[in-house]
Amino acid sequence: MRKSLYFYLIAAALSACDGSTSESNTEDPGELSPECTQFLDGYEKYVDDYIQLLKDYKSNPTDLSLMQRATHMAEEAKTWSDNAAPGCKDVAAFMSRQMKIQAKLTRASFTL
Repeated sequence: MRKSLYFYLIAAALSACDGSTSESNTEDPGELSPECTQFLDGYEKYVDDYIQLLKDYKSNPTDLSLMQRATHMAEEAKTWSDNAAPGCKDVAAFMSRQMKIQAKLTRASFTL
């Protein structure tokens, strides 16, 4: 059960951003629009909350409220996937920060 919950949670969070890359990353890596920055800030907070959920689960796997939180976060992951501004995904700085956020989640999932 524990491994399957971890897998379910990680899969939901990683699917939040489609991770697609584009060959048209021609903009300056330092240029992010305010809406792209806002999206990434929110997504990073989501990932931080998700990591906290994993820690809470590890410390008390019998806490049934965690399943409710996990379900809510899985639903929220879909929102993150749908809400990224189309112009953000082609900006090198966006892709770079998104990859760092996803790496943070991956590291946490393996170290917990």
